[in-house]
Amino acid sequence: MRPTGCSAPWGDPVAAAVLVTVWATVATGAGMLAGAVFRTPEQVHAIGPALGIGLGMLGGCMWPLALVPGWLRAAGHAVPQAWAVDAWTTLLSRDGDLWAITRDLAVLTGYAVALLTCASLALRHRLTTRPGV
Repeated sequence: MRPTGCSAPWGDPVAAAVLVTVWATVATGAGMLAGAVFRTPEQVHAIGPALGIGLGMLGGCMWPLALVPGWLRAAGHAVPQAWAVDAWTTLLSRDGDLWAITRDLAVLTGYAVALLTCASLALRHRLTTRPGV
């Protein structure tokens, strides 16, 4: 059942809410890591969009990974975008539920933990190291 005025189906609402939450956590880790690694706003503006677009393309955000060769499909699943696209495809095109996207959520949670850990370590290093040392 959709709220009044909402024409976009989200599939199973519980699964969609969990997926959005996990994906937001992945994005938080990526953003924190970028903030800890990039030294200037200019670096963010020069590198960030190219990196985001490149990883998005690799992960199947621009075209379905089903259309690319198997080796490229496997390489695409090295980035979290592919797992999120797989989960959304299951929810929206295959009437999936939370159980159907459990594996995708587990992998995305792993990415979130890894990105947040790397970001925390990089930020700690940035804040505790004296400049010029």
